[in-house]
Amino acid sequence: MGFICNDRNQIELIGYSISDFVPKDNKSRFVVEIISRLDLSGLYSRYSNQGNDAYDPAAMLATWFLAYSEGVSSTRKLEKLCHYDLRFIYVSANLQPDHSSLSRFRKSHIGLMADYFVQLFKIAQQTGVSDFKAISIDGTKIKGACSSKQSYREDQLNRKLEALRKDIAEYMLRCDHDDLEMDDLEEIRHTIEALQKKEEILLECCKY
Repeated sequence: MGFICNDRNQIELIGYSISDFVPKDNKSRFVVEIISRLDLSGLYSRYSNQGNDAYDPAAMLATWFLAYSEGVSSTRKLEKLCHYDLRFIYVSANLQPDHSSLSRFRKSHIGLMADYFVQLFKIAQQTGVSDFKAISIDGTKIKGACSSKQSYREDQLNRKLEALRKDIAEYMLRCDHDDLEMDDLEEIRHTIEALQKKEEILLECCKY
C-alpha cells in the first residue's frame, strides 16, 4: 500500500500553490506545522504494504484536528469543507477525501487521534499559543503572545488537559452521532424511493 499525498507548496501550471492562498498567520498553517513535529510512526505502522493506496495519514490527522478546533463533527460537512474552504484545502493538501474515507480514518485511529490531539494542545501551550488565537509562523518557529494569565502551573495544566481529554471524547461521540444520523436519513430516503417505485408498479398493474 502506498499513500495518496500532495505537496502544499507545489507550483501549479498557472503559477500558484495552495500555500499562496493561506495567510501566514492562519490557524491552518499552525496545525500543519505542529503535525510535522509529532512522531507519527505509530500511525503509519498501522498501514499495510498491500492493498489500495490510502490518503496520507498526516494530512488526514491535520484535517480532523482542524475540524475539531472548529467544532465540525459531520464527515459530510468536512468533505465539503475540503473542497471549498481554503483552510481545509490547505491542511488536507487538496487531497479532497470523501466522507467515507474521513469516517474510516477516524474510526480506525480514534485512540491515537485523541492522544495526538492532546500532544498538539501541549505544544500549543508550550509555544504560547492559547486557543489558537494570535498565531504567527516564521519559518519553523511559531510565535504567540503568552501573558501571565495564559501560563499554567503543572497542576493547572493537568486539570486543563483532563478537561481537554473529556472534550475530545465527547467530540468523538458527537462525530459518531452525526454520521449515524446522516446514514439513517440516507437509508430512510432510499427506502421511501423504493416504496414509491413499488407503488408506481402496482398502480400501473391495476390499470389492466
